[in-house]
Amino acid sequence: LINHNVFPSSEPMKNFTVVKGNQVYGLTIDPGAARGLIGSDSLREIIVNVLKPAKQDKYIKWTKSFNSFTGISAQPQMSIGMVKFPIGLLGMSRAAFRADVLGGQASKCPGLVPLQSLQQQGCVIACGYFKNGDGLLGIRLASGHFCTQRLLLTDSGHYLMPVHYFNHKNDRRLDKLMTSDYQHLDREGRRMKDDGSRDATIFAIGCLPDDDVQDSLFQ
Repeated sequence: LINHNVFPSSEPMKNFTVVKGNQVYGLTIDPGAARGLIGSDSLREIIVNVLKPAKQDKYIKWTKSFNSFTGISAQPQMSIGMVKFPIGLLGMSRAAFRADVLGGQASKCPGLVPLQSLQQQGCVIACGYFKNGDGLLGIRLASGHFCTQRLLLTDSGHYLMPVHYFNHKNDRRLDKLMTSDYQHLDREGRRMKDDGSRDATIFAIGCLPDDDVQDSLFQ
C-alpha cells in the first residue's frame, strides 16, 4: 500500500500529512488500500489534536478485529482492533471513519480511505481542480446531491482530506456545481445506454438508497 522509497524525508509516512511544510490532520485518499487503515501513533495524534479539542473523543468506539495486513511493513501484521471515530467534514453534521489500527513499524501509517469506502458513498474526485493542484471530493448524499470537500495536495504527492471541520459550513456553490455536472453526466449516460452504446454503463450510476444516512460515511 505504501512505497517507502518514493519520499524524500527520513520519515516517509510523515509527508502524507504535511502540506507545504505544515502538519495537517486528516485522512489520505488511497484507492489502492484494501480496507480503512490507520497507525496507532497517527490515531493518537488525531485524538489529541482534533477530537479532544472538539470534545469528540467520547464518541470513539473500539471492536475486535482479526484482520491481517501486508504491504505496510515487511511482515504481515495483525490488526490491534477496529476503531470508529467522528471526523469533522465541511457541511456534514455527522461523519465517521472506521479502520483497522496497526502498531509496530506501521504505527505512523496515516489514516487511509480505501476504494471500497469511496464506492459505497458514491464519491466523485476531481483531480487538480484548484490551480495549486488541490482536488475536490464530492460525497454523494442520500438525496443524490453532493457535499464537497477540498483535498489538499501533500508534500508526498497524495491527497489529504482534513477532518477538523466540526460544525463548519462548506461552499454551497461547489456543491451545486458538482451535483449539476454529475446529473448531466448521468443523464447522458442513461441516454447512451438507451441508444445501445457499449460504453454507457461506465456513466450511468444510480443514487444511494433513501435510507442511507450521513453518519454511514466511510464505514
